[in-house]
Amino acid sequence: MKIISKNTVPQGFKFGGIHCGIKKKRKDLGLIYSETPALATGLFTVNKMQAAPIKLCKRNIKNKIQAVIANSGNANCAVRNGFKDALLLTDLIAQELKIKRGDILSASTGIIGVPLPMDKIKKGIPFLIKQLKEDSDDFAQAILTTDKVCKQIAVELNITGRKVVINGIAKGSGMISPNMATMLCFLATDIDIDKRLLMSCLKEAVQNSFNQITVDGEMSTNDTVLCLANGEAGNKRLQATSYKLQVKKTENKDLEKFQEALNYIALYLAKEIVKDGEGATKIIEVEVKGAKKKIDAEKIACHIANSNLIKTMFYGESTNYGRIAAAVGSSGVDLNLTDIYLVSDKNRVKIFEKGYFLSADEKVLKKILGKKEIKIVVDLKKGDFSKRILTCDLSEEYVRINAEY
Repeated sequence: MKIISKNTVPQGFKFGGIHCGIKKKRKDLGLIYSETPALATGLFTVNKMQAAPIKLCKRNIKNKIQAVIANSGNANCAVRNGFKDALLLTDLIAQELKIKRGDILSASTGIIGVPLPMDKIKKGIPFLIKQLKEDSDDFAQAILTTDKVCKQIAVELNITGRKVVINGIAKGSGMISPNMATMLCFLATDIDIDKRLLMSCLKEAVQNSFNQITVDGEMSTNDTVLCLANGEAGNKRLQATSYKLQVKKTENKDLEKFQEALNYIALYLAKEIVKDGEGATKIIEVEVKGAKKKIDAEKIACHIANSNLIKTMFYGESTNYGRIAAAVGSSGVDLNLTDIYLVSDKNRVKIFEKGYFLSADEKVLKKILGKKEIKIVVDLKKGDFSKRILTCDLSEEYVRINAEY
């Protein structure tokens, strides 16, 4: 696998992004277009309140897909004509591109409960189509809301002797919680692959990345991860047999390479989302290990990662690390065997052992707390289950951004 220019797109794909007036200044309407009908798989928010684009995606994703229309600044959620507007968008795109409206997916992100400004979008679509190009930068900008930076990456790999490219683009900085899907993410590749196999690969990549992050514990109504594969690379198709999905991917070296690349992209984008958490200054990895049950490890890790007291502690670089043990205890776990560590790139300090705090070197602790990336390790010493979650600190900027948005 080779990391290449972030805005490199796979064969047969074009991307676009414009400002049509949904937002005051920044680009707000984006399009992905595949010249060849592509296989599509997707994962969506489990929030019971789901936006119109998600309902449309679930209806159309069974088809071969040629376009994805996305907007920012408006969630198209909880409005009476939301689904009707989503359908109208696909009609407009279909007419311009001369494709079927059922071969189009959609995504929206932004304010909930406000109708889409369809007049502005209608006027913008012809311009959006005209500026489609083999470059993903404009699209990456068009899906941003409170994000400070674009999040995109592209990799190149060799599959059955042919060059395959995977491009990944994401947005997200707030309303991020470790439960699928957590944000908007668009993956495009020119690999030729069986659809069931593609879905299996996507699930694994998402489970080990986007399902392991939290910024504020809030779950959005629009969260979507889409993966399109148009087969333009010309590789020998990665095919699923009747038993293939139960066989370890390591038994197929090309499939293993594709899975590793997809995992890398998803984890990279997940980390970029945490880095760009609204007002965030630090990335915090929480690792809970030695749990008796899987659910115990998950519960404790989430409890720590979403604790405002812990997040503000790291922002202020305070040594009031009793908050960590308190968060473990409040999740219902007996601390009699528990060890807790704070870790940075070069330093590791045990701060808690078998129910009691330890006297730690304040200078070393300050060094750890001053780093941009910090790890909390909680060892329960009760079993073999573990859980990792990425989160960030909490600053005054988070309050300002969400008060104004």
